[in-house]
Amino acid sequence: MNSVAIFWMQLLASVVVFGLVAAWYVWPALIRLPRKSALIALLFVHVPRYVGMTLLVTGMIDPKLPGEFLSSAAYGDLLEAALALASILALRSNWRFAMLAPTEI
Repeated sequence: MNSVAIFWMQLLASVVVFGLVAAWYVWPALIRLPRKSALIALLFVHVPRYVGMTLLVTGMIDPKLPGEFLSSAAYGDLLEAALALASILALRSNWRFAMLAPTEI
């Protein structure tokens, strides 16, 4: 079997497994929580995205990759982590603008 087929099998298996975990465990737990608490739990997954900064460390990645791509991906991940953390702090502090969506669905 070639490496492309192996990659797609791994990707498909990961999607199925994580989908089952989300459907069986995550979703039932989240629907029991208040909206702000559920959002905080979902946002915490994105806080460790600062790990993308390792793309800027010499020797960690293939030197043939374009520097523009690496810096935009690394700083984009860092910005996303900062926004997730700021959102968590806003929700935990009950800031007035933390929840702009309607409260009733």
